Amino acid sequence: MAALVATVLAAELGARALAPNLDPVYRWPNRDYVDHEAGLARRADDLQVLVVGSSTVGRAIRPDALAAAGGPGPGYNFWLAGPPLRSIDELTTRVLLDRVAPAVVIIGVTMRELNDSPAARTHLQAQEASSAFRAATGQRRLLGRLDDILRDTSDLARYRATLRDPSALVADLRRPQPVPEHLADDGFLLDRGAYTLADETPAHLAQERQAMAGYTVDPDDVAALGHLVDHVHRQGATALVVNLPVTEQLIDLADGGRADYDTYLSQVEGVTTANGGRWLDAMAATTWPEEYFGDIDHLNDRGAERLQPLVVDVLAGIPPTATPPTASGGS
Repeated sequence: MAALVATVLAAELGARALAPNLDPVYRWPNRDYVDHEAGLARRADDLQVLVVGSSTVGRAIRPDALAAAGGPGPGYNFWLAGPPLRSIDELTTRVLLDRVAPAVVIIGVTMRELNDSPAARTHLQAQEASSAFRAATGQRRLLGRLDDILRDTSDLARYRATLRDPSALVADLRRPQPVPEHLADDGFLLDRGAYTLADETPAHLAQERQAMAGYTVDPDDVAALGHLVDHVHRQGATALVVNLPVTEQLIDLADGGRADYDTYLSQVEGVTTANGGRWLDAMAATTWPEEYFGDIDHLNDRGAERLQPLVVDVLAGIPPTATPPTASGGS
């Protein structure tokens, strides 16, 4: 027994020595969720506006700026990196709206979130399989909760999958540490604020090209948007879907280019209004020269400043809603 204890302790010390050089292991699929959970919790008690979507909306809509311009507040922008609409729908309806009760839910969309790419499927699967999502949706059983406790206290337990696979361990040790993303108190993504299209990295462009390959408007993502809008409406809140500005370069990455974009736009607007949501086509509301973009699908600070008044104008025209139901809370 003493030898077993000594072996375990030695393995634990070894794992702790390696841990700073390994990719972080989170209960959610990545750090985005973890940082946003903490940020949302700080505003949960009096939250009036919840913004959801991809990093594109993370750079586009700033809740504190909406409030400063006369819109409702306080608010929080809970964006994710690279999700399909299915991920956004499941996270919002099954987790976030059990924790907060906003009067308005703003759903930022681009055509990218409706393409059923391999990366989109991987994102959804990782979210559904994460222990945090399963716990929040009542799927985490006793053994799972005990495993969470063990992972919280032991690097050996936290990194067990990587440590059991030497090739994965070597690959993880060689992989550069992820670049941290910087969030404002309202969840707004501060990175890329001073960028222009000339600053776009080849890696990001390749990522977007891959995400848009084989483009088709996925019926499951259209249905997910309809479900999300309907869920918000049934809770007595207002769902505002915003078609976010993107560059022509992004649209051209779709196999059908502008024809694919028009199909996306028609289906998204149709499912929004059919389920009781409000609609803002920010692309059509004003012009979007290239100087307003930090890359092909993210606004820079100048672009974000141009967008906020458009959103405030729509919110100002929405009649007061019934008092939203009290959130049930959550961890």
